[in-house]
This record gives sequence, C-alpha cells and structure tokens, in this order.
Amino acid sequence: MEKYKVDYSEFSHFQGITIEFDYLEEGLNYAQKHNIKDVLVRSEEDKVKQVVNFDFLKGFGFIETFHWIVSLSKKSDITGLYHLSKLKNLRFGAARDFVFDLSFFPLLEELNMGYNPKISGWDKLTMLKLLLLQGVKTDNLNFLKDTTSLEYLRIIRGSFTSIAGIENCSNLKTLFLQTCTALTELKPTILNLHNLEQLNLEGCRKIDVKEQLKDLNIRYISVI
Repeated sequence: MEKYKVDYSEFSHFQGITIEFDYLEEGLNYAQKHNIKDVLVRSEEDKVKQVVNFDFLKGFGFIETFHWIVSLSKKSDITGLYHLSKLKNLRFGAARDFVFDLSFFPLLEELNMGYNPKISGWDKLTMLKLLLLQGVKTDNLNFLKDTTSLEYLRIIRGSFTSIAGIENCSNLKTLFLQTCTALTELKPTILNLHNLEQLNLEGCRKIDVKEQLKDLNIRYISVI
C-alpha cells in the first residue's frame, strides 16, 4: 500500500495526489511542499467509520480540489472544511450526515455530495457548473434556483415530484435523473431550459413519457 501517489496523467482515475487516510498528515505536507492543489483522501478500510476532526485542514487553504472518500462517523467535526475557501471541486458524500454551509465555497465549479436538508448556502454557488447529488428528499428543486451557471446536473435517488426550481438554469446542457421514483412533472420547467441537449431518465417510473416529453426540442433523450 502506497502512502500517497501523485498522478496527473491523461487517463488517471484522479489527477492529483491520492493519499491513504492513515498517512493523511504526511501526504498533505507533501502536497503543500510541492504546490499540489488537487487532493483525494481514501481508505482501504472503507467500511470503518472514522471519527475525524477536519481542523487538520487549517493551513492548507491552497487546495482547489478535495475529494474525501473515507467513511465518517457522525461524531466527526467537519467544520474544518471551511478552511478550504479556494475550493473549485469538492467530492464529499458524507455531507448527508452533517449540518454543512456551502457559502464558504463561493468558487466551487464542481460538486459531488450527498444531500441533506440541513445543507445551506446553495444561493452562493453562482459559479457551479457540475453538480451530482444523492438522496434528494425534497418536493422540488427550488434549493437550486440560484445555481444559474449549471451545465450538468445529475441526481441519484430523489423523492421530489417536480423539477421546479431550475428554470433559471439557462446554461444547463445535461440533466440526468436516476431512480427519482416520485417524479411526475418535467413541464413547464424543462421548457425554459433552452440549452438542454441531453435528458436521461432512469428508473423514474411515474413519468408519463408521452405527455412529459412531447414537443421537447432536445437532441438526445434516453428513458430506461
């Protein structure tokens, strides 16, 4: 097992430094010394929930990409993530278990995380271009009404019945809704997404495809 590995090759799974959780401090110090701004933290013991205080990130505000794929105990303190004020790319599935304020990351362009109604600050993500969310338990997508720079939106597992709320996301090119089992309404919201090129619906069983997709001017539509 390597303590950490730097790989910026074209076909790398992650372009940056990948650090094993047990060598977190050593790996971050290496990244700082060599001005590596793209960091992924992983653990071979992915089923073990770690209690982590993220204050270890103080002094590492240079990081622009931070992917955390280590299971976390709900006893963890994640507020130390707010030290990463220059973040442009964040992957943090564990957010679904915590109170989390996204307004600390106004430069975010890419975000991959678990949804939680206690997550705030969506209105500050005006530069966000790519968003992947899991487990969205809302009635609609109104919490995304200010993410007007979005170009790609993918939601895996959602309880919403309507996509209302993203009608101002005029730059949206790809909308991928997967296992959103309560979804029934795409219209009239989708009619306002004039730049939408690709619509993927997978496992959205309640959608009346004939009615909801009628007269849509979208180049690629996939329904599974």
